[in-house]
Amino acid sequence: MPAAAVAPSALAPEERDAAADGGFDAVGAILATAGSSLLVLGPVSGPEAGWGSLRGVGSIAAAVVLLAIFALVENKTRNPLVPMRLFGNRSLVTAVLIILVFQSALGGSCYIFTNFLQGVLAHDALEAGLAFVPLTIISMAASLRLAGLLLGKWGSRATLFTGMLINGVGVIVLAVPMSTGASFWSLVPGLGIWGIGGGVTFPAMFACAASGVAPQEAGAASAPATTSQQIGGAAGLAVLVAIATAGLAGSAGAAPAVADVAEGLRTAMWIGGTASVIGGLPAFTLKKPGAPAAEVPQEQAEELGVRSAG
Repeated sequence: MPAAAVAPSALAPEERDAAADGGFDAVGAILATAGSSLLVLGPVSGPEAGWGSLRGVGSIAAAVVLLAIFALVENKTRNPLVPMRLFGNRSLVTAVLIILVFQSALGGSCYIFTNFLQGVLAHDALEAGLAFVPLTIISMAASLRLAGLLLGKWGSRATLFTGMLINGVGVIVLAVPMSTGASFWSLVPGLGIWGIGGGVTFPAMFACAASGVAPQEAGAASAPATTSQQIGGAAGLAVLVAIATAGLAGSAGAAPAVADVAEGLRTAMWIGGTASVIGGLPAFTLKKPGAPAAEVPQEQAEELGVRSAG
């Protein structure tokens, strides 16, 4: 408590003035939270309650309305939670779209693959977890070594598209051998390619989100990037699970055949991989490396990426 009391006096005069002028956008926070939550509730509830139900399409429609009101409020308030002018930054908008698709494919595909390992190949939880080790190691190596090299040589435009392309191809290659008789080694090539794509894409898309953003607005810019990451993961999971289970409606009380489960999971993986490839196309809206563009300090890009990863 004493430290909290004396903390304001430790700020420089201009920092104290800025803090006094600031405020908390409570209305914006409520609207953004409610809208985002409903936007996730719709796809999650759709397979169970029906896509045409109040919980399904009704939640999505309500989310659109609330987020539209949120945008209007942010344009009028003195201290907006997310200044709408940030969406005039092409790099940020592109990054938000790519993050949404990337996380949708990632979150859904990881869950689908886990279900394949346990529900089709009958691996236990530990074995299923260990199967992700190659993916994790390769992804970390690509993120630490390859992503920065490609960003420096190609820029965000080519790096983002290449990363999303490799990511999607990896998921598709992984889907090919997903059958009741699949061996672990038949799955390794897909895991490796997926890991490279994911490792390249993740830092590139958050570096893109930070591009052209003033240092004092880095936190505000990270909000839509992180929100799209969370919404994408939840919505993508719901959609891919709905696809995987679409053909499993058998007789009441009868468990579906394992081969049918495997086929549904493989189809979902195919769609997740294809969505990832298509999701890289917005990268071509970015300026080419030779075109003049606002530079962003490396420290700022790293800070934005760390906040979103956390």
